[in-house]
Amino acid sequence: MPPYKTTFNYYRIAPSVRFLLNQKTTGFTPFIDGQLGAKIFNTRTKIDKNAFDTILSDDQPEVINTTNDTGLGYGLGAGFFVRKLIGENGLHHPSFTIRVQYL
Repeated sequence: MPPYKTTFNYYRIAPSVRFLLNQKTTGFTPFIDGQLGAKIFNTRTKIDKNAFDTILSDDQPEVINTTNDTGLGYGLGAGFFVRKLIGENGLHHPSFTIRVQYL
């Protein structure tokens, strides 16, 4: 039995929406994130051939099986960030964000 090699790809295509729970210009700002879109999963199993096997023994098919699966992708999250004042030179001071999300 020849050695097999399986590869896979996972794609997620989903726009994100963020709802700010207050409109303060500085300070603690909580938010809720949401996503809705598609997720795509592809696999391909083939015989793991090297160059020597490809030239001499071409009696076996290279690709054994492929799988393509799509489904609904969604996510919901919540978090907050801290807004800082704009400095004298017009640049924002650094801030930080904490978020928990279920995808």
